[in-house]
Amino acid sequence: MENGSILTTMLFFKKIGFQISNKKCTHRVRTYVPSVHVKNDGKLEGNTITSFTIKIPRNFNSSNINSLDKILAQYNNIDPQTEHINFDFQTTEFMSGELSSFIGALFEHSNAIFPNAKISATTSAKQIGKTKKVTDLLLKNNLLPYYISRVNRTPDKFQSTIKYSVINLSQVSFSKQDTIAISKYLDSEIYSHQQWNKNFENNALQIDFQSSIFEIARNTSDHSRTSKIIFSGQYYPKLDELRISIADCS
Repeated sequence: MENGSILTTMLFFKKIGFQISNKKCTHRVRTYVPSVHVKNDGKLEGNTITSFTIKIPRNFNSSNINSLDKILAQYNNIDPQTEHINFDFQTTEFMSGELSSFIGALFEHSNAIFPNAKISATTSAKQIGKTKKVTDLLLKNNLLPYYISRVNRTPDKFQSTIKYSVINLSQVSFSKQDTIAISKYLDSEIYSHQQWNKNFENNALQIDFQSSIFEIARNTSDHSRTSKIIFSGQYYPKLDELRISIADCS
């Protein structure tokens, strides 16, 4: 068994500038080397479908690192022969939008490590209430539409979300193409956001911010050897705060 990790970097910024918070979970994500699952009696296991459900907390807040650790603790219990992995949001009443990068990293990791397993997400079917808001969030910020072709992204008339996106990086080293791909995302999803101009009023701050993003992406590529970097974010009007998170699944 080999070990990998999920690293989520969150950027919180207001008019005064921005700070970078590296929130590395204490649990490491277990990466299994493919093997044949054998019962104690030495006979191959039958064709019974095995499933595993990961419960997303009721209050899934980025300020509470323990909630991320609890999800990873569940994730680490997935048997390598599991055929169905379900992420259950049915009782989640609040979710920080920027945590979509973290959930997306688990989706990507699951697809890579359990290639034969069905990966699904279950959200509340309620038409009103707090759980409905979480479902709306995942449709507005593109997390669910990104992975489910039959689901369309819901328009965000309040422009409170930052689009969830997965950017493929070069396998060898951080390249010019990687810089261009990230720049396109920043231009289309961050700098064009109506709250960006309210928070960053001069080019110098934008240059500092962009340099920090490229440094994070370069470190991700060089040290974790990941082939993907994941972006998402959320604007909080009451806090006058725009949050961006970046995740990788090395």
